[in-house]
Amino acid sequence: MQIAIGNNFTYSFVIFFAIIVIFCDFLKKYIPGFENIRFIESSARIGVRESRRVVGEYVLKHEDILQAKIFDDAVVLLSSTIDVHTSEGSVIYTPQNGTAVYSIPYRALVAKDLDNVWMAGKCVSADRYAQGAIRVMPPSIAMGQAAGLAASIACKASLKAKDVSFGFWVNKSFKRL
Repeated sequence: MQIAIGNNFTYSFVIFFAIIVIFCDFLKKYIPGFENIRFIESSARIGVRESRRVVGEYVLKHEDILQAKIFDDAVVLLSSTIDVHTSEGSVIYTPQNGTAVYSIPYRALVAKDLDNVWMAGKCVSADRYAQGAIRVMPPSIAMGQAAGLAASIACKASLKAKDVSFGFWVNKSFKRL
């Protein structure tokens, strides 16, 4: 289902809460110890694993991860497995080979056709399979920190996002250590 489309999102939200009620009733009826279970609250938003992504100065590719590519402008290093959830409900896992490390380049955090727009997390510039490795919390946090630092540098130096040089970025990062 294309949850990013408005009507489908609303429908998914209604179904989500109906499933919660059914699940709580099941626990109450069939699982000892859950006789007094009550649904108190849930997030007002549905977690969507995969949605739209912004095209950046570079699109991180599945092959980059499989080849353990370290970019010259790497801002995040990681070794997460790739897991892509299909529309049929199955999961395709691609583990990293041994201790292979790959990177996310700064250019994947910078929007291609928009000035001063950075991305981090699920909307970063990556193909579907690369996103299956980098959308999880640790890389998202690291991307957010990199984007925030780059935005600070750009603002203080009156630069556009794509003009923040990697050397300048690294020098600012290490001064903080």
